[in-house]
Amino acid sequence: MKKSLITFISILIIVCLFSFVACNKTTEEQDNTPVVNYQETNNYEIKTDSYLLNPDAPENEQFGLQVVHPIDVKATYGFIFFVGTAIGPSFYEYLSTTLAKQGYIVAIPDVTLCMTYLNYEDETIPAVNKIYELYPNVKFFVGGHSQGGGAAMRYTYENEAKVEGVIFMSPLCYDHDIEVDGNIETISETMANSTKPTLLLEADRDHVLDDTMKADALSRMPQTYTHYMLSPACHMSFSTGDSDDILSFFNGDGDGMTQAEKNKQREYTLSYVLAFLKANTH
Repeated sequence: MKKSLITFISILIIVCLFSFVACNKTTEEQDNTPVVNYQETNNYEIKTDSYLLNPDAPENEQFGLQVVHPIDVKATYGFIFFVGTAIGPSFYEYLSTTLAKQGYIVAIPDVTLCMTYLNYEDETIPAVNKIYELYPNVKFFVGGHSQGGGAAMRYTYENEAKVEGVIFMSPLCYDHDIEVDGNIETISETMANSTKPTLLLEADRDHVLDDTMKADALSRMPQTYTHYMLSPACHMSFSTGDSDDILSFFNGDGDGMTQAEKNKQREYTLSYVLAFLKANTH
């Protein structure tokens, strides 16, 4: 009887072991999506998804999110990008599609009038929270152009632990007020004490930002950061919203630049952004 019991227990243990291996094998077979190798030069197929976060609101008050992502691979890094004032996500398609083909999830809040800082609490932050909800296992860099750079600065200031690194393109920084014990305090968002990897791209013919605005942005950078002054380059050509009539409206932003030079500015932007991301991913 004792021998039979020992034999039964031995068989039970073997069955359990085989069951464990089989279960693990099944799980592994079900999750065989390749993980992106960010040190390689990739060219994945991509897809764009759009999310409307307040569909019941009047059309002119609706806001949401655009996500460009690679297909059939497991992305482990992403980039949350905040657009410049009145410059919609489509004007940064050169950036979002290139990064997505490299294997990054690129998420762009699409807020009212594209004012990512001025609509920061009511629209931009809900859009960012949706991104983290959609991709809880992805590590995100953040960045922005112009007013969007101010949004990226504020988000990093308030949520540094959630940010892998920051990319600024001619950032326009702001302050915001908070109420403390009945008194109003002004907060100047800054990365002066941050150790997050940071890339700053500026344009030598930027006539949208004046010298005071540029100096203010520089004063908020961390002690160590990567900085490139693009030349010839202008403020608006970090996007494709750089037609001559638009540039002339902004005090002659990019005066004398040819279309080829504007395209070259975006090529250099891509080159510096990709090099920065590759250096800070693994």
